[in-house]
Amino acid sequence: QKSKAALCPILRQHQHHNFTGTNEVCTFVSDASEPKVKFVIGGFQKGGTTSLQEMLNQHPMLHLPPHEQHFFDEDEHYKLGLDYYESKSCNGIGIDQMCGEKTPKYIFSSKAIDRVLAYNRDMKWILIAREPIARAFSQHRMYLRRGWTRETSFDDAVLLHRDYVTRGFYDDAVEYLL
Repeated sequence: QKSKAALCPILRQHQHHNFTGTNEVCTFVSDASEPKVKFVIGGFQKGGTTSLQEMLNQHPMLHLPPHEQHFFDEDEHYKLGLDYYESKSCNGIGIDQMCGEKTPKYIFSSKAIDRVLAYNRDMKWILIAREPIARAFSQHRMYLRRGWTRETSFDDAVLLHRDYVTRGFYDDAVEYLL
């Protein structure tokens, strides 16, 4: 209950929500016409988004689906409509929970960002980044594990896989969102 009480004042300030209850418990009351997904975790491959998602899901007032949704960046998902998105993202949400989702790739697509903001102009973005060289090295280890590269030398792999470097250009990706 203490963790819920700590979030109540913050949640009450959000302009699109009504909250009832005392400082001990606050209950989220949503208007059916407003967007159900309130925040997006964006970021960069191997940047820590999965760890952040797991930590946030431990809070009783937050709900994130277990997998990346890829709704706004993949046309085949987007054409299924917002009801599909909300039911997939917020499936199992409790009345006192705020729904979010994690798809780091959104930050690399102006089309995805435009679609997110068209859905919810007040969407909160949680962006997470990692030191670019450590991120690239982690990506290389993942590529080796998955069999996507045979280059065991990181230096050689960087020359073959341009995205090791370009995925670390955080300012280019974030500029459109701002």
